[in-house]
Amino acid sequence: MTTTIIIIIVFIFFGVLLKPSKPVDHQYKASFGDSTTFLSRWNHGFAVTGGKALTRKLSHTNCALFGPTGSGKSSVVIMSSVASLARGSSSIIINDVSGEVYEHTSSYLAKKNYKILRLDFSNA
Repeated sequence: MTTTIIIIIVFIFFGVLLKPSKPVDHQYKASFGDSTTFLSRWNHGFAVTGGKALTRKLSHTNCALFGPTGSGKSSVVIMSSVASLARGSSSIIINDVSGEVYEHTSSYLAKKNYKILRLDFSNA
């Protein structure tokens, strides 16, 4: 009797362990809604696509920008964001280690009457 109970418990235990698991679905099911509700070429916030920008309110939320060298982070997103923010007369602070954004946007910002301050600790 005891041996039968032990054998049944062993079968149940291994049956649970060896039971095939459900396949895991690794696809993302993110939903961002309709982009026309928050992206427009008339907005004066952070430029996401180069031609369309977020509203100022949405631009105050967190943003992280990642991409390999040459993927267009500066030329597509950062410089077009500077132009978009300048149209809306926003204060702009840019961390530009290479000086690339400064070279391409400083004359435009000067024409828009921005006071440009540049800190360059490499030429000390």
